[in-house]
Amino acid sequence: MTSPSEKIVVQSSTFVSHNIPELTIVDTGSAPPALPSVTDPGVQVWRDHDGTVSAYGHTVSGIHWMHLPGLASFRFGGGTDGVMAIAQPAVREDRILGQYYRSVLPMVLQVRGWEVLHASAVLTSKGVVAMCATSGTGKSTTAVGLSQRGWPLWADDAVAFEALDSGIKTVPLPFNLRLLSDATVFFGQGAKTAGADNSRNGIERIEKEPQQLTALLLLTRAHDGCGDEVVRVRRLSSAETFVGLLTHAYSFNPRDVERRRSMTQHYLDLITLVPTFEVSFQPGLERLPAVLDRMEQLIHHDLEEAP
Repeated sequence: MTSPSEKIVVQSSTFVSHNIPELTIVDTGSAPPALPSVTDPGVQVWRDHDGTVSAYGHTVSGIHWMHLPGLASFRFGGGTDGVMAIAQPAVREDRILGQYYRSVLPMVLQVRGWEVLHASAVLTSKGVVAMCATSGTGKSTTAVGLSQRGWPLWADDAVAFEALDSGIKTVPLPFNLRLLSDATVFFGQGAKTAGADNSRNGIERIEKEPQQLTALLLLTRAHDGCGDEVVRVRRLSSAETFVGLLTHAYSFNPRDVERRRSMTQHYLDLITLVPTFEVSFQPGLERLPAVLDRMEQLIHHDLEEAP
């Protein structure tokens, strides 16, 4: 990457305009910080679906750390505005930047008082519509499908928001679009156009102004079928919404009582001000056009009727 101990600032001041911290990648030329023990009660551990540890998070003397094994250790907080990535040997900068957008930046913002949902989103004439789902359900696929029908992509994997007197605002974050291989084949060149390259897409998102968060959609696959229906839409109650959204919420340290209290209040504000719908659909890309038809109907009509 660079000579030992050299620093590379990979984000310009443009990225700081909406409280997006500047990232500096450091190649020390020596051993990176040691990973914490998974048995330490002060360490938060995130795992992949197969149980492999994907990240560690902990706080030492007011400084927050996220370690992504085999990639980099990210340091933030402790009175500093930016984020420092201490790279593992021979790791490309674009890999570090991509994982920073996807895994670390949401946690940095959450520590700073924002709330962040694991969601994709599109921008409509009414505001931003965010789609939450567990990985592999098809939220990115759905968002790209809607973007090809004229709804610009707003986010992929992370939607940051804050509650203001004027409503719930969502800030644009840089992202690099990821689609499953079958979806990439299905969309073809259109998916590349929607996603663009990492750096340009990120800058485009940052240069946009914050927008109203208009609706939340909880996407689920109806493996037991929907009868003759390909897709069903149901308005969720406040209690259902609260439980459903928290399963998709980023949280750096769930043991932090004060932060957990403020997080709870922010999500209560969210479900009071933003309607939430469950969208359950039968899997299969051949059914995607029908799903998109129903979602467009929801955007055009159902949101008009939502109080």
